[in-house]
Parts: sequence; structure tokens; C-alpha cells
Amino acid sequence: MSPCCKRKGPRVTISLLVGCIALMGCPGGDSAREMDAATSMSAPLSHCADDPRALTYVPGLEQTGTEGLIHFTLLKSDPAPLIKGTNTWQIGLADESGHSIKDAEITTTPYMPDHGHGTSIVPRATAQDGGYEITPLYLYMGGIWEMTISAKTEAVEDSAVFTFCIPD
Repeated sequence: MSPCCKRKGPRVTISLLVGCIALMGCPGGDSAREMDAATSMSAPLSHCADDPRALTYVPGLEQTGTEGLIHFTLLKSDPAPLIKGTNTWQIGLADESGHSIKDAEITTTPYMPDHGHGTSIVPRATAQDGGYEITPLYLYMGGIWEMTISAKTEAVEDSAVFTFCIPD
């Protein structure tokens, strides 16, 4: 029996007993379940996991531009889903008819609306076979991040916002 579970007198407080069972695994308690509960309470949780603004990452996630002229598709994220740190995106662009746009000038602006700031590292977009690669998307803290992607061609200009919860 663990030393903390031995009674030295007739009184044992409930909090001491519960703490002893959870931390030391004293006989008579379901210490594994209590330890799992204690561990899960102390594990880092994302404070925005249930935020309705956040999209759920899936390859092929599409957003229509604010002007309705360009469809922006998040083809792939590396890593997936997004993490706190450096991320790389592969995106595809299509016009209203569904034809791929290959000659766009892309600007990406990461921004934390709840904090009122972006990031000092500017992501660059480079044309790739079938789309564009955007890197580095440096998301240096957990929370809601909006990635505004703007695309400009000779004929059209449009932008879309992808909003994700980045875990702490």
C-alpha cells in the first residue's frame, strides 16, 4: 500500500483520499481511469476546436471568391491538418466555367482576427503543375487563423478566406 493511503488517525479527508487514489493508484480505486482523466485534463487542448468559424481540413476543400469569379481549392496541406509552425499548401484555381487558371499572381495573408495581427513571414506562391504551392504559411501560435488568398490575372481579380483552428 502506498504511504499516502495509510491512515494516521481516524479522519481522512475526502480530497486527500481522492488525490491519493488518482495519483498513487491506491487499492480499491479505479486508478487507471482516474489517471486517464487527470492526464486528459492537463493535455494541451485547442481553445478554438469548437469555434463555428473554423473549417474542417479535407483535401479538395473549396471556397468561392468574394466576387464569385474564382473558385479556390485547397488541394493539399503539408502537414495535414494544419499545425502551429510552418505549413505548405497546394491550391488550385478555376474560373466560373471550371477551367483551370494557371497565370495568376497569388498573394496569401495569414491573420488572427481575435488578436488583430498576422505573421511577419510572408508566404510566397509559385506555379506548379496543376496549381500553386504556397509556403511558408507560418502560424506561430494556436487559435483561429484566416488565410486570405488573393488571385489576380489580366482578366479577373478575386479572393477567398480559409479559416482554421490551429491547435495550441
